[in-house]
Amino acid sequence: MTSGRVSVWMALLLLGAADGGSLSPHKSHYLCGQDIYLNYGKVFYTTSPGYPHPYPSPLRCTWHVESPPGTLLHVNFLDFQVPCHRPEGFLWKSGKDASHLCGYGHHFLISSTNSFTALLYSRVPYFMSRGRVYFEVIVLSSFQGTAEPTTPQPVTVQQQDTTTTTTTQLVPDQCGMKGTSRIVGGQVAEVNEWRWQVALRWYTTNFIFCSGSLLSSEWVLTAAHCMDNLSDLRAIYVTVGDYHRDILAVNPYRVNVTVAKLVKHPKYSSITVDNDVALLQLSTPVKYNQGVAPVCLPCSLSENILLKENATVTGWGTMSFQGTLSPVLLEAQLPLLTTEECQQYLGGNITDNMLCTYDKGKDACQGDSGGPLTWKDGAGHYHLVGVVSWGFGCADTDVPGVYAKVMNYIDWIQIKTSIDFCGSGVQ
Repeated sequence: MTSGRVSVWMALLLLGAADGGSLSPHKSHYLCGQDIYLNYGKVFYTTSPGYPHPYPSPLRCTWHVESPPGTLLHVNFLDFQVPCHRPEGFLWKSGKDASHLCGYGHHFLISSTNSFTALLYSRVPYFMSRGRVYFEVIVLSSFQGTAEPTTPQPVTVQQQDTTTTTTTQLVPDQCGMKGTSRIVGGQVAEVNEWRWQVALRWYTTNFIFCSGSLLSSEWVLTAAHCMDNLSDLRAIYVTVGDYHRDILAVNPYRVNVTVAKLVKHPKYSSITVDNDVALLQLSTPVKYNQGVAPVCLPCSLSENILLKENATVTGWGTMSFQGTLSPVLLEAQLPLLTTEECQQYLGGNITDNMLCTYDKGKDACQGDSGGPLTWKDGAGHYHLVGVVSWGFGCADTDVPGVYAKVMNYIDWIQIKTSIDFCGSGVQ
């Protein structure tokens, strides 16, 4: 299983014009790239050489991708770091459209016809090379994206972190109770098993780009980095009660809902990925049923309680680093680490607002970002202890997965949602 992982980025610069044809091959260039033909529904992942380390230089990588007539190629740049104002860049051509990209960003999209050519080049001295690129290409039908959410799109968008007044509105005692279906092989989740799992989808393609957790009938907790570069909430919607990645798959519990409001944590940093949490308010409250229910917040938990405990991560991400996307919801059991144990692996990258898991061969991966890491108490209730945040690769040896530590954000969540989840009367 996988998750959308985050590294260091700032704003993406999209520049017009090409490089004037000055990129003639030279025998000293490092050459790479592929000619790829993708059928409908397929996904292709690729990176610059040596990823996640900087690419070598001089460098020339050319990718030419085609898909069948009547399809579209949807390109998601998961990690884009190409310095500007230097003899390097990323050229893009689809049909008559051509552009030159440089800068720093992640999770931004380019859509094309059923073919495009991309060229990554660098002519800086090898010791000055700092760039890297990681992107995925998804083949979609040209008529996909016509299925609209069941509730009207919001007219206004509020993304500021403004304080609201807290009122007492407790969620049901049934929070964190799984569905009754069994686990098959301990890996594939059943249809109504993880009832609080939320899928975040692009409105135009229905593609799941991140996950979230249902806290109440109208609030979802996700990762703040999933919302980077999102300027209009009408570009996304969420599905609750979901199981299949394919939006056209039959599911009696699925409900599509638009997002009315986004609240990022005020101290979230896209550089350090600290405080990687955000709240989404749904435009219409959802109804609880056998496939939809809220998760419990870790109101009375401490790190001492979680010592040497296992937790469960769930998501629709890839099943290996840069691998195939899962068509259904997956789960993995992972042991929790203390902050000190995680720092032994990842050093100063780990703050007190982060939680880590590690088990060789198991991890969250690309596409799981924002999803839940839950811990089961003795009464069978699942508590949301982590939000899938970042990592290096997936399930690599001696590389833990990193999550936002939810117990550090209980008060902030209660204030912003105006819900007293913990019965503590937070003001």
